[in-house]
Amino acid sequence: MLKDFDNGIFLLQGKKSSNIYFIRGKDGIIIDTGHPHQAKENLNVLKDFGLFPGDVKYIINTHSHPDHVGGNVEFLNYFSNAKIINSIKTQPYLAKKKQYALYEDIEDVADTYPIHIEVKDCECLESGNTKIKFIETPGHTVDSISIEINEEFLFSGDTLYQNIVPQVDYYDDLPVSLSLLKATYNKLATKNYKKVFPGHGNPFDNLGKVFAMLKRKTDKFTDNPLLLLVNTICPLLELYFKKFPGKTTDEILPIFNEYLNRPVSANFWPTFKDTDFNDTVEKALFLMKAMNMITINDNGRIFLTGELNEHL
Repeated sequence: MLKDFDNGIFLLQGKKSSNIYFIRGKDGIIIDTGHPHQAKENLNVLKDFGLFPGDVKYIINTHSHPDHVGGNVEFLNYFSNAKIINSIKTQPYLAKKKQYALYEDIEDVADTYPIHIEVKDCECLESGNTKIKFIETPGHTVDSISIEINEEFLFSGDTLYQNIVPQVDYYDDLPVSLSLLKATYNKLATKNYKKVFPGHGNPFDNLGKVFAMLKRKTDKFTDNPLLLLVNTICPLLELYFKKFPGKTTDEILPIFNEYLNRPVSANFWPTFKDTDFNDTVEKALFLMKAMNMITINDNGRIFLTGELNEHL
């Protein structure tokens, strides 16, 4: 079921998947295609909505995480004339992730897809009466882009949420990624969008309040990098519990110590070279329980309370 937000904007809201947006116009546009495990299901919803193979000209990816690009191949098989659009930074970023594979044991994997069009910051595309502007918004990933429609609406991927600061890019020292995210927020805060359509959760329009909250939280992360580390570890733990439910804290700690103490992690994260990761993981678990992301049964076994990203 797609929600109609007027102005030709429709939302297929994801839980495990990212949100998937369809923009109706001279050339149909899809923004993000969701999780690989739900590709067929999500495509069937779009078919039931009435979309035919020739109805989509562009598939735009906000960034390269599998829960946003996992339906690309399935969608392209149906919308066979569509062109996939990514940031010009996506392919180098994917090569870096493949080289170092920090968390390949737990991260989901999307099928390899073609990138037909690579876009840079402030590059524009016109489709009938629709003006599309691509804005580089690094921080969550280096290849993150947000899509501005007619200077009124912003599709922000995982860059901008109403209530939380997203996980920052862990393929760099985390304070470096945070500085990129803060610069992104400063850039977006100068705009006057009517509504923001995020990669997960509900669209929102209270931008002044949202940016004030983000500034408070990112300033806290700057002052206390360990809070930033906890914020980064929580989604990794969420992925782990999705694949391996029922682990105890005692079972989790050595596993994540191994992840976080890998030599390549130390090279990426000089800020945290002397960190006690046991303590950090325990703090992350405490936060996840407080946010109702996890539940712990009487035997100390940990389970997700819902789907991936449902708390967003």
